[in-house]
Amino acid sequence: FSVVTVTEVAYGIGLLPEGARRTALAGAWAELQDSWRDRILAVGAREAEAAAAFLALVGVGALAAPWLTTHAPTAQLDPVALAWQPPSAAHWLGTDSYSRDVWSRLLFGARATMGIAVLAVTVSLTFGTLVGAVAALAPRWLDALLMRATDALLAIPRLLLLLLVVAGAGTLEFAPLAILLGSTGWMMTARVVRQDSGRLLATPHLEGARALGVPWARLLTRHLLPSLL
Repeated sequence: FSVVTVTEVAYGIGLLPEGARRTALAGAWAELQDSWRDRILAVGAREAEAAAAFLALVGVGALAAPWLTTHAPTAQLDPVALAWQPPSAAHWLGTDSYSRDVWSRLLFGARATMGIAVLAVTVSLTFGTLVGAVAALAPRWLDALLMRATDALLAIPRLLLLLLVVAGAGTLEFAPLAILLGSTGWMMTARVVRQDSGRLLATPHLEGARALGVPWARLLTRHLLPSLL
């Protein structure tokens, strides 16, 4: 909508009778909202594509870190002579206070960070999906028990729980840290999957499968989980 178009619409509406004027105003406003909504969605889609491309680039760089770097990320080349070096052909992003190559540390750090994130999200999605889907298929008492336990865990501050575990366990390695993050973040996924599973179980093909006596394990793996995906 341009200024000229809005002016023309307003002038034309002003010449209409009262009832038709209200209808025309409502229609013009709805059309204006749809136009801006489409623009916002288009901008959001472009931003999502740019973010996905950036993450893909970071992922490729992290995977190819051994071939894209010339120094070990922990190697202290010369803490006296090579500390705080500016970017150069030998050190693309310079060096830090211990003369370690910043480019190498960036790529290998991205490797560890993305690996932990992928494993944690995988654990969270897998466990949350299974809990939500099983709760939807289970008897009412088990459904209520699983969802109340999920609500109780949601009430515990996640950051506090993580700090308590880390304080008690000390330093955590790669896999235990990712599993810890995933095992404390599945509850919201379980709630969403439980709601979607209830809606899917009311569809004709799943109601028919249950009426035919399909075992719950087969119903879960062959019907419900593929529909959720």
